[in-house]
Amino acid sequence: NVATCCFDHMDTFTEVKVPSTLRTIGKYAFWANDQVTVFDFSNTQLEEVEEGGFTMCTGVKTYKFPDTAKKLGDLVFYDNESVIEMDLGNGVEYLGDNIFQRCYSLKNLHIPASVTYIGSDIFAECPSLESVTVSPESETFCVQDNILFTKSIDQLIKYPIVLEAPEYTVPSSVKNIYFAAFAGNCNLKKVNTG
Repeated sequence: NVATCCFDHMDTFTEVKVPSTLRTIGKYAFWANDQVTVFDFSNTQLEEVEEGGFTMCTGVKTYKFPDTAKKLGDLVFYDNESVIEMDLGNGVEYLGDNIFQRCYSLKNLHIPASVTYIGSDIFAECPSLESVTVSPESETFCVQDNILFTKSIDQLIKYPIVLEAPEYTVPSSVKNIYFAAFAGNCNLKKVNTG
């Protein structure tokens, strides 16, 4: 396991190799490692990344996780301004609050069918995010018109910043709108609710 704050501010790291037996990455373990460009855990037994595990890893462009990864905690990728590609694997169940906040370069994200929990405001300050897709096999979440909902369309999770329409009508089936679901969308002038 990689302990809490184990490698924070290790500005000299350019590459990280971990053993295949790795199971947990602790809180803020790799905080502010801005020289690393790729974190590839696909050949490990990683199960959990705790809060802020990769906070401020500003040079990382790619993350790859194994299917054994079940939980990615709050703020895990906070302020990863260069990340472009994110492979969450096919086993992740939990995406914590503000997990992708300030991932300025993230353009696309695929949410696998295994995800059963999505925290609040996961895409805060993600101005480049063009699309979010959800596996059609998901029993928990879906995307309609590039807007993230629960599968039954009773909760609106995120209305992306990049949508350009000045007006939006929330489906009548929606009973709950997630915290900050519309935050940051400067094009939106009017939201109609039923």
